[in-house]
Amino acid sequence: MKRNKIIILQDKILNYRVPVYEALSDNFDIIVLHSGPQASSNKFKQVVLKTVKINNFVWALNLSNEINKLNPDAVIVMFDLHWVNYCLFSLKSSYKTILWGNRYNRKELLNKVKNVFLNRADAILQYSDADDEKFMHYHLDMNKVFKAWNTVKVSNHEDCSELKKTSILYVGRAQPRKKIDLLLRAYAEMGKEFKEIFSIDIIGAGAHNEVLMNLSSELGINEYVNFHGPVYSESELKHYFNKAVCYFSPGPVGLGLVHAQAYGVPVVTCNNEYHGPEFRSLTLANSIVYSDHSEIFDVLSSLNNNNVMKELGRKSYDTYLTKSNFSVMINGFTQAINYTLIGK
Repeated sequence: MKRNKIIILQDKILNYRVPVYEALSDNFDIIVLHSGPQASSNKFKQVVLKTVKINNFVWALNLSNEINKLNPDAVIVMFDLHWVNYCLFSLKSSYKTILWGNRYNRKELLNKVKNVFLNRADAILQYSDADDEKFMHYHLDMNKVFKAWNTVKVSNHEDCSELKKTSILYVGRAQPRKKIDLLLRAYAEMGKEFKEIFSIDIIGAGAHNEVLMNLSSELGINEYVNFHGPVYSESELKHYFNKAVCYFSPGPVGLGLVHAQAYGVPVVTCNNEYHGPEFRSLTLANSIVYSDHSEIFDVLSSLNNNNVMKELGRKSYDTYLTKSNFSVMINGFTQAINYTLIGK
């Protein structure tokens, strides 16, 4: 039986996207066109495109020729206006196209420009439901909108909410915008008894770790704050999540929260940050989302309520199974592709 050939236009292939393309390759012939470097996988094909960059805008050379040579049944286009001819291709192409990853913003004119492309597309693939209301406001056809909730593959996911909790965990790049300094300052104000129950584990690479280490020393809490650097092993990550009462990120959250949900760990963050689309999976039932950073001390004080934190953890894992699970993302892709191939 002939398999449908699907091209995916990407800027580059990040490691956590490789399992997505491999999973899609079980049912489709997947070819990813990107600017390199080559990903280490033989389950899907790759074509590396040369590009020209002017300021923040990118032009992929010989794009149309490469696509025409492959003659795909459909093309999934990373929807980023900075990649100029990716977007122009979606607008004028005779191939069926799926736009992947639209995010509206507060600039109405820019949103209207995006709508020109979105209306032309055969299907729209979204990371979350964040733009649904605006889609309806702009009268876009909701029948062609599909959700591939942004996630990563976590092979060893398990509800660990019942295990003993001894730490507060942050996993992600060490960057000022993550505002871990606010967590450290509030933690320093907690009593010794609290610190004896919950230490802080910080996992991730970045020069900002040195700033945070110095701050921990200045605050007199360095004996309770552990910097582990980058951790990539799933089994090692699970070890840290297993003992975490929460995953705490005062600044923006992204894919790190997926790992928390995959192990039944509640997420704690601030509502008034520019979060990634993954934030949409957080609710009052599975996480603690506060409104102002002045509340961090009170939030930390609440972590001692074992029954509440266990329930939040259970709900966090439920969210992983129903929304953040890797298979949910693959199903979203598959539905969008099949809708496009069958026709409206």
